[in-house]
Amino acid sequence: MRILTFVGADCYNKSGGSESPTTSIAILPAFPFSNTRNKFFGIGCDTIALISGVDLHGKTYSTGCLSLCNDTGSVTNGSCNGIGCCQIPIPGNLLRYSATVTSFKNHTDIWESNPCGFSFLAEEESFNFTIANLTSIKNTTRLPSSIDWAIGNQTCEEAKKDLTGYVCKANSDCYDSSNAPGYLCNCSAGYIGNPYLPDGCQDVDECKDSNLNKCLKKCHNTIGNYTCPCPKGYHGDGRKDGEGCSADQLLVVKIFVGVGTSVIVLVAILEDCIAKEGNVEQVDKVARLGKTCLRVKGEERPTMKEVAMELERLRMMGKHPWTNVESNYEQTEYLFGKQIDAFGHGKSGESSAGYQVLGSVLLPSGGR
Repeated sequence: MRILTFVGADCYNKSGGSESPTTSIAILPAFPFSNTRNKFFGIGCDTIALISGVDLHGKTYSTGCLSLCNDTGSVTNGSCNGIGCCQIPIPGNLLRYSATVTSFKNHTDIWESNPCGFSFLAEEESFNFTIANLTSIKNTTRLPSSIDWAIGNQTCEEAKKDLTGYVCKANSDCYDSSNAPGYLCNCSAGYIGNPYLPDGCQDVDECKDSNLNKCLKKCHNTIGNYTCPCPKGYHGDGRKDGEGCSADQLLVVKIFVGVGTSVIVLVAILEDCIAKEGNVEQVDKVARLGKTCLRVKGEERPTMKEVAMELERLRMMGKHPWTNVESNYEQTEYLFGKQIDAFGHGKSGESSAGYQVLGSVLLPSGGR
């Protein structure tokens, strides 16, 4: 919550005479000034800024800061370091205060460029000091300040014991006020809206805005959250800030030939680098070879010898680095022999004597 608070001023004429100084005073009935969002400021090249106040518990305090400079050339825009501008934090639970401003030499040494000094309490993000403030702020009578308001005077734990008076609605969280009695409500993570209204906190679709999700590729919205599914053939959490997506490690092709007689198991162990280095075509050829072995008609299936020859040919191709270059793949096939074209001409009688189980066939990558 914001309110406007007055600016205290202390101005002088060229001869050093005072011109109607003003004091900034603010009194709040219940909610204190925020000690995290507000600061106390002093502006001027001959300025003593003072503030005194009372907190929620009746305790008093007084403090201040000095702002000095010989000329405006030593002042830096945006810098409130005591040269032309000073700032200090305020204590918590501050309910009322009085801010005054005085000077050492009535601004006589700097009057041409800075005839006035100023003091005020204001929201830090609403006030950005510039050299022009040394004179122009004289025309500003009020600045925004932030107030810490809260519900009641109970903690969250106490308020939840009586739900009839508890005001945090569905999909919201309760947290205790840090600067005053009472509690506050916020929409839970993944929701946005007004936590004090029924159904006031609505689901945020993080997938509609790439700034709201950490997905590498796909994004799937869920109530109050989202997931990042990996594409088919990949596993992981799919997140930029997580493990991402990695190619599946194992591709197992089981081929059953005949009726309970011979079994061929072709196992291709795939590493991520295979897909990256262009060996996907080799894997595809092994898969197609397995498909021919599943043909129902025995005369259309390749013989075990033909299968072994084709697997050996693929293994030899994998040993040579030029097979990783897509444009040379057909030339490599020519060097190591064409694919077996006579898969439909094998005799069903040529079963698996000596070739019943081919075991594991490794597809190496990059000649390794």
